[in-house]
Amino acid sequence: MAQTTQAELEGRLLNRDVFLRGFWRDNKLEFDRSGKPVRAFREGSFTVAGVRVTSVEIRHDGLLITGQREGLAFGHDQMTQVPLGPEGGVKVRIHGRPGEDFGSALDAVFAPNLPSLAPSLPEFWQPYAQTHFEGSQPDAAPPTVTPQHKAGMSPPVVLRQMDPKFSPEAKAKGYSGMCRVRLNVLPDGTPDHLQITVPAGLGLDEQAIESLLQYRFRPAQMDGHPVEVELIVDVHFVMR
Repeated sequence: MAQTTQAELEGRLLNRDVFLRGFWRDNKLEFDRSGKPVRAFREGSFTVAGVRVTSVEIRHDGLLITGQREGLAFGHDQMTQVPLGPEGGVKVRIHGRPGEDFGSALDAVFAPNLPSLAPSLPEFWQPYAQTHFEGSQPDAAPPTVTPQHKAGMSPPVVLRQMDPKFSPEAKAKGYSGMCRVRLNVLPDGTPDHLQITVPAGLGLDEQAIESLLQYRFRPAQMDGHPVEVELIVDVHFVMR
């Protein structure tokens, strides 16, 4: 469907919640006619890449979309939208001319919902997204590590850990949360196959993944030999 007139564009965007496909964190964004960024923008988490569109304006040099940035917070099996900035704080400019069809550019810049965004999420989000979305600087507390071991197996031991940092968005909102991650400890003591099973939101999950990738373990042992084992790790973010 063509997206050329003010009424058509407002019908698609105005007062709707959309997501920035590039997970861009900058609040002033500019794109060419195809929806490609005109320069590199900072990227973050999809959980802080929501926008509530408050105005759409066709100008002589293109399209100006204004909105409020929104985040996603998770807790008690519920997902909550959290305003992250003032109304009108996000400004998206798409180059073009009056009468031009902006549909393709809008498709490249915005995802209308989580199911359409899910395929582009990082691998560590995919199991959760497929289940829940598709078909449908204060210090953080040290993570709690729970080994999933077999009889006769000695569990892995943490040798080096990195405390996670709060995301700027969570810190600004005074938001605490817990991210649960399933991972495998390889025979060489490195973590692999990280997957989020219980998210926190507001960018904290990516911080948890980043910290866990820095972990090193004494690997699990079976009959005197190092073996791969699965762990469930709870990463707690608590505002002090």
